[in-house]
Amino acid sequence: MRIHLLTVSILVWAATLFLAGEVAWHLAYAEMAELIYDLARLLLLFGLLMNVLYEGAAIFFYERSEQ
Repeated sequence: MRIHLLTVSILVWAATLFLAGEVAWHLAYAEMAELIYDLARLLLLFGLLMNVLYEGAAIFFYERSEQ
């Protein structure tokens, strides 16, 4: 499976948000850390969904071009 630049950038942002959540947690901002973790999870799911959709579209158009 190929991972594309858009997916990689989304996953990097998600990792950055996870690190920001860790920093907020250690600085005793628990509510902010939970919000940051939730945003990171949503971004991670969005990145994975984008990769799956891109791969599905690539397979679909490849099969159509063979016919």
